[in-house]
Amino acid sequence: MENRKLFIKNLVIVLVVIGVIGAIGNITEKNKKSETANEGIEEGKNYFEYSYFMSGAKKVLNYNPLKGGDLSCVMGGGEIDLTGSTLDGTATIDVFCLMGGAQFTIPADWTVQNEAVAVMGGIHDENDDKGLETDPNKVLILDGSAVMGGIEIKRR
Repeated sequence: MENRKLFIKNLVIVLVVIGVIGAIGNITEKNKKSETANEGIEEGKNYFEYSYFMSGAKKVLNYNPLKGGDLSCVMGGGEIDLTGSTLDGTATIDVFCLMGGAQFTIPADWTVQNEAVAVMGGIHDENDDKGLETDPNKVLILDGSAVMGGIEIKRR
């Protein structure tokens, strides 16, 4: 019994260390990626970037049209309300959650293309439960990862 507790304790420590190393690698990769992928998109011009470390906030954004965004939550949470925004084609949001969570509230007619990966976490789109009719010309691409955290997409 004592060996089992010691094993579980060491396993949790190893997983947290791996998660932190992955987070550092992901942040540096994201910085390199954003330098090239977001050329021509000025910050504050229909593109958002928020990072939360052991904290959180709720943001209501009204972009016409939304170009994309970047949200990082490490042991914290971010709520992004995009119901006042419009989409013209596609927009990509890059999300990284490490032991934290992200929540997006979007219009009910947007199509969400989930390319994010969850490791000991979860990604939930409310539309999976409701089966709402979505517009194939309004696509929100969700990219990134949730490590021991979660990403939730709500619709209004």
